[in-house]
Amino acid sequence: MCDPVSALRKVWIATLSLVGLCAFASNANSQAGCTADKGSGAYVECLHQSLVELRAQMDRSYQRALSDVPNFPPNLISDSRKELSQLRLHLAQSQAAWQTLASESCAYAGGIRGGSSTWINIFELQCLIEETKARIDRLEHLPSPS
Repeated sequence: MCDPVSALRKVWIATLSLVGLCAFASNANSQAGCTADKGSGAYVECLHQSLVELRAQMDRSYQRALSDVPNFPPNLISDSRKELSQLRLHLAQSQAAWQTLASESCAYAGGIRGGSSTWINIFELQCLIEETKARIDRLEHLPSPS
């Protein structure tokens, strides 16, 4: 016998899945040109490759930021944070802290939003891509000495 509540649940789940797929496909366009047209496996691979490229870009931005740390003349050092080694240490620690924050936050986002392991992976990669883009922007716009 057909249970109307069970049937309604199945329709509701199918509708939510379709809405999720549409959102997933729409979001794909904003994720470095990756699309779900060729299936979830290809989409995950594309997202992963995009993340690898962004991480390389972030590393270049980070190295540039480290090399741009100003070397204050001794007569301008009124605070130990202005010593070259200390400033570089702050930047290195902020990068390490960001990596931990992004990794853990995106693992959480993937786990809370996902269903199957593929979806968890997709959501986590999308989060890491967005976080990495934001970090690159931050590294490229660090405050300069006044």
